[in-house]
Amino acid sequence: PEYIVDYIVKNTVGRLLSERKAKEIQTLRILDPACGSGSFLIRAYKELEQYYQRLKKEVWEKRQKTLAKVYEDQAQFSFDEGSREARWELNVFDKRKVVLDHLFGVDLDEQAVEVTRLSLMLKMLEGEHGIIPGRAVLPTLDHNIKCGNSLISGDVLKLQSFFKEDWIKTKSFDWDTYFRKIVKEEGGFDVIIGNPPYVRIQTLPKDQVGFYSKNYVSATGNYDIYTLFVERGLHLLKSGGILGFILPHKFFQAVYGQGLRKLIAEKNALMEVVNFRDNQVFEQASTYTCLLFLQKGKERTFKYSEVAKLEDPEKQLQTIHDHDDYQDDRLRIGKIPKKQVTEAPWSFSFGEETELLEKIRSMGLPLEEVTERIFQGLKTSADKIY
Repeated sequence: PEYIVDYIVKNTVGRLLSERKAKEIQTLRILDPACGSGSFLIRAYKELEQYYQRLKKEVWEKRQKTLAKVYEDQAQFSFDEGSREARWELNVFDKRKVVLDHLFGVDLDEQAVEVTRLSLMLKMLEGEHGIIPGRAVLPTLDHNIKCGNSLISGDVLKLQSFFKEDWIKTKSFDWDTYFRKIVKEEGGFDVIIGNPPYVRIQTLPKDQVGFYSKNYVSATGNYDIYTLFVERGLHLLKSGGILGFILPHKFFQAVYGQGLRKLIAEKNALMEVVNFRDNQVFEQASTYTCLLFLQKGKERTFKYSEVAKLEDPEKQLQTIHDHDDYQDDRLRIGKIPKKQVTEAPWSFSFGEETELLEKIRSMGLPLEEVTERIFQGLKTSADKIY
C-alpha cells in the first residue's frame, strides 16, 4: 500500500536528508535488494527530488558561494535559459544525476528489473522543460538496477560446492563486484528499504536451503527467507545508515526467528517497530506484518508502536511519525529499553504493563525451567482442516 511505502521512505530517506549536511547527501546511497516493480525506489526518488528542488532554489536565489561550492564538481546543478521559475526547477539532467547517484536496486526477476528501470526513466521525464537537442537525456540504468539473487554470492568454487553444474542458474549476485565502490570504498549503503519476499524454505530446492543454512546466522529452524534479507541488509548497511522493511512479525516469537533476533540484539540495531498485530495491510493476502527499522547505534531505547485497530492507516502512521508517547483505543506508542531485545522471543511492553510483567517474572520460575522438554502445545490432530 502507498501509505506503507510513504512511511518507510520518510522514516529512512527523509530522516537522513533532514539530519545530514548537503555535502554528505551527495553520496547518499539507497538500495532496495528486492526491488520488484520499483515502488520504493520511485518514492525515494520523489523525496530526493523535493530536497534538491528546494536546494536548487536556494542556490539560484541567494547565490551563496559556499552552498554552490558543494556542487562545483560533478554534482553541479544545470541552470537552463528561460523564465526565472523554470531555472528553479530541476531539469532532466539534474534528475538524471539524482537517479544515477542515489538509487540502486536488485531483483531476481528480469522483467521486474526492466519495469523498475523504465519507471524511473518516466519519472525523470515528468514535467520536463529543459531537454536540449543533441544531448543524451536518459541513462540506461544498467549499473544501478541489476538482475540477480541478492542472497547468493561467492566465487565459482564456493557456488559449485553447493549447486554443482547448476550454479549459473542461481543468478548469484556478488555485491563486492557489482557495487564495489559503495560496498568496499564507501562502507555500504546509507538506506536499505523494501518489501522482501516471504518464502518458506519448504518450497525451495534443497541445495539452495543448504547454501543459506551455511552462510546465514539467521537461517535457523524452518525459517522464511525474509529473515535472510534482513541479515543481508544489515551486512550491507553503512554505519549510521537505516534499514526499513515491511515483513511478517512472526519472527518476533517463532523458533525460526531466534537467529535473526540474536543478530539484531548483538548489533544493538533495533530503532523502531510498528506492529500491525492481526490487522491486514495487504488486500489480497493474509499476512501479519510489521514495519522494522534498524540502525547500528548506541541508543538504549527504541520506538515501539502497536496498532490495535487499523481504521485510518494514513492518519495513524502520521500520529506514529509525530509522537514518541501516545495511547488510545486503536494505537499505542512508547519507548522501550533495548535490554528487552534478546534472542529470546520478543514480547514488548511499556509503562505499567512492563512493571507488572517484571513483578510476575520475579515471583517464580517460567515453565520452560521446570520441564525437560515441551514439544507441542494444544493439539487438534485434525490435520486435514488445520
